[in-house]
Amino acid sequence: MVGKFITTKKNDTLLVIDPSSSHLAYSLSRIHGDEQVFYQIGMLWTLDSWDSGQKFLYMFNALKLLLQEEPLADSVYTESFFVNFKQRVGSSSVPTVNNLLRMAITEVDPSIGFSEISPSTWRKILEIKPKKTNVKGKTKNDFKVPTRETVDSLLTGTIPEKITSNITNNQRQVPHDLSDCLAISIATGTQLGCKKFIAGSPAFINPIFIEKLKRIKNNVE
Repeated sequence: MVGKFITTKKNDTLLVIDPSSSHLAYSLSRIHGDEQVFYQIGMLWTLDSWDSGQKFLYMFNALKLLLQEEPLADSVYTESFFVNFKQRVGSSSVPTVNNLLRMAITEVDPSIGFSEISPSTWRKILEIKPKKTNVKGKTKNDFKVPTRETVDSLLTGTIPEKITSNITNNQRQVPHDLSDCLAISIATGTQLGCKKFIAGSPAFINPIFIEKLKRIKNNVE
């Protein structure tokens, strides 16, 4: 299903994940005609002191929790794994997290759709072009800033600079992963005919969900 959009019905709910080894960005939205409304947007951080097993166990249980949040997801989208031969450290993280997501779907509700989308696919849909940056004398393509700018221009309800940490309850800087996650979701909505994208209130602050995540953290430690 890589690069293919599996949800075509109105009023479907989409859960989108941007996978990583130490944290996840997520968004839960619903298609209402030509509008896409976001109900939950956030990050799932892990503790640096946790070993890989603890981090993946936390992610697995948190993903199961997300799959049971209202409105219940009809389809799940995640970014697909691609090989960067210049940076292969931690290259197993994305497929590992995506497989945890598949396992969580199987356990919660096997009827939920699942699709992996390549970065080039959602960037092409949103017409995101890289900015050239100079790092140690070498020119590199930067997609992070253009992605954030694109999301900010499309989403009614600006991404805050900081959000509440699921681990410490403190305010924490929002990483670019959240912009990537929202871009994947908006690209999906665009393919389904959406023209307006709205962050419901309070999409970025969900104390009840954070309280549920605390219990998962206590079981991991």
